[in-house]
Amino acid sequence: MDEIRPWLYIGKYRDTLDKNYLNFKTIKAMLQLAEPIEQDGINSLYLAVDDMRPTPHHLIKQGIDFILAEKEKEHKILVSCGAGIKPFSRFLRGGAQGSGRIKFSGCL
Repeated sequence: MDEIRPWLYIGKYRDTLDKNYLNFKTIKAMLQLAEPIEQDGINSLYLAVDDMRPTPHHLIKQGIDFILAEKEKEHKILVSCGAGIKPFSRFLRGGAQGSGRIKFSGCL
């Protein structure tokens, strides 16, 4: 799991399984792009995103809205994916830019 901003992390599917590490990092929300994993005390949204296909606009919007809503609650958010980084960039860009004053180039 890597910190992008103090409130925004990227990670792999296996990071969603480690409740102790999620607690250590004080993760309170997860946007999951690999498969749904529920953890007590953590808000989760699973979006079925295919690394090999364009992501539909409505899924990008849904993911960004989730990130921004959780940030508004001052929750730390983990965006997790199974295989690649391609889907991360779509959601991180929108989440970081939508939160104000952060350009994508400064996010990664």
